[in-house]
Amino acid sequence: MDQDPRIDSGANSLSSLQSQNSPSLITIDPVQQLKIFWRYKVEIIGLTLLSILISIFLVYSMTPTYRSTVTLLIEPKDSNVANIKKVYENDPWTYAEYQQTQHEVLRSRRIAERIVDKLDLVNHPEFKVAQKLEAEPSRFQKVIDLVRNSFGTENKPDTIVNVDQDALRSSVVKSVMARIKVQPLINTHIVNVHATAKDAELSAEIANNVVISYINSEFESRQGISEKATGLLTTRLEELKKQLQDSEKKLQAFYESEQLVNVGGTRGLSEEEISDNSRRLRDANKVKTELKNVYEKIVQANNQPELLQEITAIQQDSLVQSTKRSYLTASENVSELESRYGPKHPKMVAAQARLKEASDSYRRQLKVSADGIRSQFQNASSTVNVLAGTVAASREQIQKMDRNQYQLELLQHEVKSNRDLYDSFLTRYKETDAASNLDIGNARIIDAAVIPTRPYKPRKKLWVVSAALLGLLLGLALALLRSFLDNTIKSPSDLERITGIPVISILPFVKGGLWKTPKVARLELDEPNSVFSEGIRTLRTSLMLSDLPTKRKRILITSSIPSEGKTSTSVNLAIALAQTEKVLLIEGDLRRPSISSYLEVPNSNESGLAKLLTGDSVIVKDCVYRFEAGKLDVLPCGQTPANPSELLGSPQFAKLLDKLGGIYDRIIIDSPPCQVVSDALLLARISDGIVFLAKADSTHSRIVTAAIRQLRTTKTPILGAVLNQANLRKNVGYGSDDFYYYYPEYYGASSKS
Repeated sequence: MDQDPRIDSGANSLSSLQSQNSPSLITIDPVQQLKIFWRYKVEIIGLTLLSILISIFLVYSMTPTYRSTVTLLIEPKDSNVANIKKVYENDPWTYAEYQQTQHEVLRSRRIAERIVDKLDLVNHPEFKVAQKLEAEPSRFQKVIDLVRNSFGTENKPDTIVNVDQDALRSSVVKSVMARIKVQPLINTHIVNVHATAKDAELSAEIANNVVISYINSEFESRQGISEKATGLLTTRLEELKKQLQDSEKKLQAFYESEQLVNVGGTRGLSEEEISDNSRRLRDANKVKTELKNVYEKIVQANNQPELLQEITAIQQDSLVQSTKRSYLTASENVSELESRYGPKHPKMVAAQARLKEASDSYRRQLKVSADGIRSQFQNASSTVNVLAGTVAASREQIQKMDRNQYQLELLQHEVKSNRDLYDSFLTRYKETDAASNLDIGNARIIDAAVIPTRPYKPRKKLWVVSAALLGLLLGLALALLRSFLDNTIKSPSDLERITGIPVISILPFVKGGLWKTPKVARLELDEPNSVFSEGIRTLRTSLMLSDLPTKRKRILITSSIPSEGKTSTSVNLAIALAQTEKVLLIEGDLRRPSISSYLEVPNSNESGLAKLLTGDSVIVKDCVYRFEAGKLDVLPCGQTPANPSELLGSPQFAKLLDKLGGIYDRIIIDSPPCQVVSDALLLARISDGIVFLAKADSTHSRIVTAAIRQLRTTKTPILGAVLNQANLRKNVGYGSDDFYYYYPEYYGASSKS
């Protein structure tokens, strides 16, 4: 048998297409997505309408909620006439922090409690529901009561459920807090305070009372703090005043005890005096030091003139020097007269007398000078002692002055600190007392809440539009999900892309469930003008065109899985071929034969293909039945054999086909699915060509790929593929040009019978 060249190219394209389908790269085709949405348009529209209906039901079943709004101005600064620092603030606040704090105060539990008490919301009908729920026994309690009743233990009929009023009030307060919303306006000092309620009038009352309670609370808080601060300042002022008086008394007592007039001036005089005495003491010490050595030599000389005249300080005395010169002169004169006169010469006597007088004078002057130096040393020593005592006394006096000055400064500083602190608190006390009467607050109402005329919630249009958009988006998402998860074959292009085999015909889906009845096998006879019949004739034409190189007599009709329309297609194709050729239809599905029942062949259970292949003494013409309406011969299965695979793969079946090939122009073989049993592969080996069927919107692409791969192992050419049970209108609407190509509008509609 010759190989169709299209099959080889199809095999190559199959492998390439399979590699293209690998998930290495995913591209998004907008047109393909639009086609997917169009295909599932009914589901998308239905889901959207369902969402709209549900939203309408929910919206109109909800109890409307009203919202009222108060516009409040919170100024960034205090509006007090007296501009003082707040005595109750520790740190300066920024305006943003202050604003955020006020917003929290508006939403606080204290404000909500004031509203609940003022409006008596615990007994309001809108809040009575919570009280009823509290009073109603729980489901668990009901079950316990039921069990007790079943055992004959009856509950007391007068049982009263005590409701905790504090718990009810707390529940109402929480509900009111949840209904209050504070919304600041950007770049302004204005705040919108919203309140919601199912009663329009109640919403306005709550909103107005929130702001009024807030303003009153702030005013009371400021007044309370001012009064408390005034009291604290009064007490503190009394303490500070007493401290100031005590410190002043201590200072005055210190002045009196120390007899201080001007410590600073007295200290200056003492410093000058000690400075002068210190200078004199240094001079006296210098003189004493200089005379000390001379004094010690004079004491050692013990008034001996010979020793005294050796002391340099005495020799430097002018009187000593004068007397010494007189003595020397007299001595020289005596020496001169001794050479000329005798001892008793008057001149000699007179000279001796003058010498003696000069010597005595010189000696006396040495003693006088020594006594003077001795007196100077003693005076210097006495002066040093006196000045040292004076300096020490002055220094002690200055140290005492320093101690007094330090103590005085401490007392003065204490007096000054107490006076400053007292003055500061006195000033603050006066300002606080004045401000407490002038504090007008920093918040005021711009627009009070009015009773709303329309409900705030639910927003019906928004709900419906949102539900419609949600339903639409959900529908689109489900459509994409279904398309992503759905790997079934939907169009001829899908079948060609997956198999690499050209699609030679499309058989439409026949309405009315005819695929499960024998009537579909006779559509070529009963409804020759239907689209289905035209598809069969297209299949016939494609097979005839494949005979141009070589006549292909034995045509195998198969598919991958059951219920894809192989038998119906085989019967209708055989009927169509029988109009121009001598055709034999063989029922190759020996496991679940159905051709006999479709064509109502008589006595098919007695003789058939199974008996011919088992070797029974049966001739071929006894097993072939004539279907006159279709002008063709049928070789049914007959009795179902126990070993169909062995029979179909036996040499007898191949010889039988060779023999029948000499009698008929065309042999159509109906086979079982190739993915279920191996019978189709055995039949394919002895066939001239294969026609592969795939059911649209049912058969998965992986199954088809596996089936084609198995059929190619038989080396039998696959003449083409047929897309069976295709919904032409749905797929044309879906956007596939394949269906327009195969079935123009003038072909008409499918059968309605």
